[in-house]
Amino acid sequence: MIVTPFFPALRAQLAAQGKRTCHALRHMDFPPLRQQLRQLPPPELLASAEEGANSRQRIFSLWLTLECFLWQMLKPRTACREVVRAVQALFQAQGQGRVDEGTSAYVQARQRLPKERLEKALAHTAHTADRRVGQQGQLQGRPVKVADCSTTQRPDTKKNQKRYPQPSSQKPGCGFPLIKFLVLFSLSSGAILRAAMAHWKNHDLRLLHGLWEALEKGDILLGDRAYGEYLTLAALPARGVDVVARMHGARRVDYRKALQRLGRHDGLFQWRKGYQQSKILSARQWRQVPAHITVRILRFDAVIRRRKKRITLVTTLLDPVAYPAHELIGLYARRWHLELALRHLKTPWAWNYCAAKLPTWPRRNCWPIWSPIT
Repeated sequence: MIVTPFFPALRAQLAAQGKRTCHALRHMDFPPLRQQLRQLPPPELLASAEEGANSRQRIFSLWLTLECFLWQMLKPRTACREVVRAVQALFQAQGQGRVDEGTSAYVQARQRLPKERLEKALAHTAHTADRRVGQQGQLQGRPVKVADCSTTQRPDTKKNQKRYPQPSSQKPGCGFPLIKFLVLFSLSSGAILRAAMAHWKNHDLRLLHGLWEALEKGDILLGDRAYGEYLTLAALPARGVDVVARMHGARRVDYRKALQRLGRHDGLFQWRKGYQQSKILSARQWRQVPAHITVRILRFDAVIRRRKKRITLVTTLLDPVAYPAHELIGLYARRWHLELALRHLKTPWAWNYCAAKLPTWPRRNCWPIWSPIT
């Protein structure tokens, strides 16, 4: 049996290491956390502007506000008043004068954080995390980027209800606005590269289409059933991006009809473009999609929580020598583990900071065995 690099024998040791690291981050005081954060985004990225917004010399500068905000997220149920008291202690220890006890200045400073700079800081910390973990998570030296969608609730305000309406099945006056988000993260470090948000009615493919420019030539996109369809498999290779995704359960596979058998439950198939135009693309873009594509489909068994599941992958990586089946299986297994960490995005956690400090992110106590069908 071929297994992935996730060795079950090391589960307890790795899980304990992750638990200790998360515990240390949550209980870290404000000054030590500031020293750690100074090593991530470049200082000029959050420096004060020469004129216009964020140009005034304030106590809560962009840097200090971001540090306070991250510290507050890393410590759940931390009130703004506690953050202000930490800044008061910091200023008193450094002899920088007195800080008012009110929280209004800090709350307004958080609202002034520029979105475009935060996005650049997010990208920079992601590159830092990838650089620290090295080549692990790549396939034949090619970067692997994972796309995955999830949903979370927003505060029940009129603005949120209008922008992110809740499902129609929900009774009026009950429930919360529901937001759907897609994250594009690195398989090497688990750090978030880009994110897209919309209301829950938007399909995963529409959100991914908005992030196509974040995929560079030579990348490999790894995804679940939502991306194992014709449009993604036909359009992205034209941009120099290959795709590995789980195939939708509604599509049947008969290996007797394969164009070429590459192994047991591994073969090449020809898919034909559908007659109905995709709602994601314009008529001109739809005409540019090729009428036929060749894909590779492989099937294997996965034992997850003592239950055996049969998984079918579809990919544009057609060469069985350069991309053996067991490497693709290991790739999907690694993605399955990192997908579980999406729950941290639904809680106040600084994801990329933790990914940069700890490449081996803590996982649940469920280590599957992935193997080809024998």
